[in-house]
Amino acid sequence: MRVYQMARHMQRFYGDVYEVCISFISRRFWKIGSKAWVAMQPRDSIYFISKHVVCAWDSEDLDCLRRKAMAVLVDYVDLEVRHMRPSGVDAHIAASFAGARALQKKQERMRAAGQKVEGSIHTVLHNYDSAIDGLQFPPTPKLSAVFLGAMHNFVTTPQIAPEITVLDAYQRAAFKRNVGRLAQFNCHWCVRPDQGADPDRQVSPFTKGITATACNAVIITNHQVDDALELLGGDYPYMLDSIDAKTLNEGFRRLKETYGGTPWRSALERVMPLKEHTSHQSIAGQLHAVIQEVRR
Repeated sequence: MRVYQMARHMQRFYGDVYEVCISFISRRFWKIGSKAWVAMQPRDSIYFISKHVVCAWDSEDLDCLRRKAMAVLVDYVDLEVRHMRPSGVDAHIAASFAGARALQKKQERMRAAGQKVEGSIHTVLHNYDSAIDGLQFPPTPKLSAVFLGAMHNFVTTPQIAPEITVLDAYQRAAFKRNVGRLAQFNCHWCVRPDQGADPDRQVSPFTKGITATACNAVIITNHQVDDALELLGGDYPYMLDSIDAKTLNEGFRRLKETYGGTPWRSALERVMPLKEHTSHQSIAGQLHAVIQEVRR
C-alpha cells in the first residue's frame, strides 16, 4: 500500500512538479543483476525505494543508483531497524516519530563502529488507506468499538472482548472485504503491548490510530504504542498507562461511562487535527518537503 498510494498522492497533489511513475524490480534482480537494473534507469531522477528492495540490496547497490540519481530515498516502514543501510542514501524515511528516533540512534551506532554513514533522517507519517475515502460516517446512537487488524495483535480481556468487534485486516484481501464495515463504528481499539528495548526492533507506525481519525472515530490506546503520545498527547482522555487486565477493564468502563460526555468530546477535538495532519495531501506535502531538502 505504501508505495502505490504514495505515488498516487504525489501525482494528485504534485503532478505539476514531478512526473510520477512506479518502476517494478523483478525478484530476480533483488539479489543478482541489481547493477543491470540501475544501468537502465534514467539519470537525474528521484528514487523512493520500497522496503522489499532495501532488504535485498546493500549499500553498494544503492551507491550505484545514487551516482546517477538526483536523490535516493529509502522507506523503512514496518521494517526492523537492523535493515537500515549506512550509505548510498540521501534520505532515510521513517513512518513514525519513534521510527525516526530509532534510525537516528542506529546511525550513531554505525558511526561509533567506524562505518561510512550517509543520508539524513526524515519522518513521513503513515497514511490511512485510500479505500476509506468513499465511506460515509453517520452519527451512531451508542458506543460501537472495533479492532481492525490481525487477531494475534488483539490485546484484550475476557470482560472486554465481547464488546469489541474484530475486523480482520491481516491480509490485503481481508482488509478490502471488511473496510466497508468501518462506517458502523465510532471508536477504534488501538492497544498494543510494549515492543521491548531492542534498538534494532521493528518500530510500527500509528496506523490503527490514523485509520481511526480518518473514520471520525475516537481512539483508545496506551502509552506503549509507538507515536501515541506524540500524536495525541499524554493528557488524551482515553490514553491507558499499561495493558494489565485491571487497567484495560477500567479504561473501557470509563470509555462507556463517558460516551458523549466531556471526555468524549475532548477526544474528538484531539482526533480531528490529527486527521488533517495525516490526510493524503499532508502526507504528500511531507514527502515533497523531504525531496526538496535532499535533492542534489
